[in-house]
Amino acid sequence: MIMNSSSWVTDGPPIKGVLLDISGVLRDGSEAIAGSVDAFDRLIQSGLEVRLVTNESQVTRQSLDKLTRLGFQGVEYDKIFAPAPLLAEQLVRQRHHPVLLVHPKVMKE
Repeated sequence: MIMNSSSWVTDGPPIKGVLLDISGVLRDGSEAIAGSVDAFDRLIQSGLEVRLVTNESQVTRQSLDKLTRLGFQGVEYDKIFAPAPLLAEQLVRQRHHPVLLVHPKVMKE
């Protein structure tokens, strides 16, 4: 089956949410990627659930305030998923007692 450019929107189950990678999708270094602020705003206004993800181990949720400074409005910290806090939550839930060697910036997480 050949799909036209928009058929993916209507041919499957309804889209309920979107995961966006922060680095390389919303920003490149300390600058917003062209068009990303507008696209992010449109997603927020659409009513879709929007979650932000990053695989940068030295990025903390609090350090992501720079997204707001870059023009991304509506960033909620509880909707940002970074490896350090997720790993810590999982280890606590499973009652492990590891020794973690992490960058000082992620200690609060």
